[in-house]
Amino acid sequence: FRVWRDNLDSGDLVLFQTWRNRMHVVIFLGGSEFFHLYSRNRAGKVDKIDSSYFNTRFICGVRVKDSDRPAKLESTTGFGAPASPPLPAVSPSAEAAHSPGS
Repeated sequence: FRVWRDNLDSGDLVLFQTWRNRMHVVIFLGGSEFFHLYSRNRAGKVDKIDSSYFNTRFICGVRVKDSDRPAKLESTTGFGAPASPPLPAVSPSAEAAHSPGS
C-alpha cells in the first residue's frame, strides 16, 4: 500500500520520477537514506531522500511488508519453503498398466 514520505519504514520501496516517463525504484533504509543502483555503472549506492536531486522527484513509497506483524510462513516443512501439494492417487490397475514389462 501507498506510504507518504514522513511514514516511510526500512524496506519500503520508494518511487521517483527521474525522466518524463521513467521511474526510479529504490529501497528505503531508514532515517533519510535509501539504496539504489546508480545508472552510470550499475553499482549499488546509498543516497539521501532529501538530497536536492531526489527531494523534488519523490512520487510515493510502497509498503510491501506489514512491519507490525512478523512474516507468516505458509510452510509445513519447517525449512521456510512452501509444502509440496499432495500427489494425485493412482489406482493399482493404472499403475500396473504403465509399469515396465507390461
